[in-house]
Amino acid sequence: MFLMNNVHEDSPVLFHVRWVMSYLTGPLTRTQIKSLMDPERGGFSTAGVKQPVAAPDNPMAMPGVAEVETPKGSRPVVGAGVVEKFAAPASSDREVTYRPTLLRVATVHFSSTKAGSDVSRTVRFVNPITPEGITWDTNLPPPLKPELLGNEPEAAAGFDPLPGFAMNGANYKQVEKDFAEWLYRNERAELFSCPALKAWSNIGELEADFRQRLNLQAREARDAALDKLKDAAAKKIAAVESKLQTAEGQLAKEKAQAQSAQLNAGASVLGGILGAVFGRKAGLGSITRGASAFGKATSAYQQHQDVNVVQGKIDALGQDLEAIKAELEEESNKLAASYDPAALTLESDSVKPAKTDIKVESIALLWLPYDADGAKAW
Repeated sequence: MFLMNNVHEDSPVLFHVRWVMSYLTGPLTRTQIKSLMDPERGGFSTAGVKQPVAAPDNPMAMPGVAEVETPKGSRPVVGAGVVEKFAAPASSDREVTYRPTLLRVATVHFSSTKAGSDVSRTVRFVNPITPEGITWDTNLPPPLKPELLGNEPEAAAGFDPLPGFAMNGANYKQVEKDFAEWLYRNERAELFSCPALKAWSNIGELEADFRQRLNLQAREARDAALDKLKDAAAKKIAAVESKLQTAEGQLAKEKAQAQSAQLNAGASVLGGILGAVFGRKAGLGSITRGASAFGKATSAYQQHQDVNVVQGKIDALGQDLEAIKAELEEESNKLAASYDPAALTLESDSVKPAKTDIKVESIALLWLPYDADGAKAW
């Protein structure tokens, strides 16, 4: 019951309520809380309460949470949102114990406009879960495709303890985001190109397979290049042969002129000799005939020199012709070697996926069976 004095009333009134009202001072200060709690601290016990496990120091760490106490060997209780998968034992006639691992599965799509190629790749990681954290450096071979894994364990199987951080469904959501980001930054596909043939491999195609596929294309390109080389050489050969034909005609003409000059010179000299032998008097006519014979001899010599000059041109043109043919053979051999698929120079390129081309398929707690000796049993 309370007494209330209302300034708008003539006298105080009495009233009562169903609630208990407190007029203690507040809020309490830290000093007051300490003084109240110090006498009670001895009554608290931490026995049987497991402390949260610290998250491992890595970029995809799960935060630690307190573990739920379960009987040894029994199936741990996980929180809402945790997807559990179980790998079936390879044999049903032996006892197995499940060990916890983290399963991550994603599909990554790669595409290249310049290569006209696109491909999708499934990425799977299975990492052991230990009390200290997730062993990211150890990647176990996935037992089966995710869609073939079971949702329930073997009836008589035992279980290793599950750290508290692996029981929290929110942690798996964070791992999903981190996994997608990690794939975007690290997952790449290799692409080869051949500049000589202006050819591209398919994304993810092995170098040996790409070279094998280049065989036909390399032969076709080699034949086209050889035809072009032969056409160029044929033009050079035709030009030299034309000059050679002209020179040979000139040589025949020079030889005929030289032979005629030589005969004329010989006749003049012979006439002079006969005149001297038969006692003709040396007069003006004899002197003129002697000068004429000398001139004809000089002309014959000059014609012989012209023949040698033209013959030299013919020899030089013949050497040019042989040089062109030798060059054609050498270049043909080099060209054939350069288009050998095994000798073609390839360039390598890395294809990066777009964020929209990364789809995380599964983030799950995967239980893998081990036998009594600790050997894998899946």
